Order: sequence, then structure tokens, then C-alpha cells
Amino acid sequence: MQALGSPDDEPDVTGDVLCLCPNCHVMLDAGAIVISDDLTILRGGVEEGSLRTLPRHVLDLECVRKHRERWRQR
Repeated sequence: MQALGSPDDEPDVTGDVLCLCPNCHVMLDAGAIVISDDLTILRGGVEEGSLRTLPRHVLDLECVRKHRERWRQR
């Protein structure tokens, strides 16, 4: 969710990894969909469902928040 390349140069950590289809990846990167802290997926401010995760893969909620904040600032 965080940009790895320049200018952000965020760390590459497993808590910041999502497996998404190409379409969802583009929409997430463009801010068209966002993920709330409870892993609800919002598209255009409308709840679309919940992000499914594996128990052994723990998302870093700080990464989720940073991604969401990036789009609130625009």
C-alpha cells in the first residue's frame, strides 16, 4: 500500500502487502477504493465488503492508514 520507490521510499515489509487483481490494484493506487481500519473496502464512499486475509498474514494498520491519508489530502 505504501510506495516503495522514489520519492516516498517506504520500507518493503510483509505487513504492507496485499494480493490484488490488476483492476483492484489500479483502483487502490488511484484512491478509487480505500480500506478502513476494520478492513472494510469502500469504493466511492460506499461499502463494498471486507478484505479477506489469512490469519498468518497480519496487515500493518499504520500502512493502511497512511495509504488512506494520502487520498484525503488531495
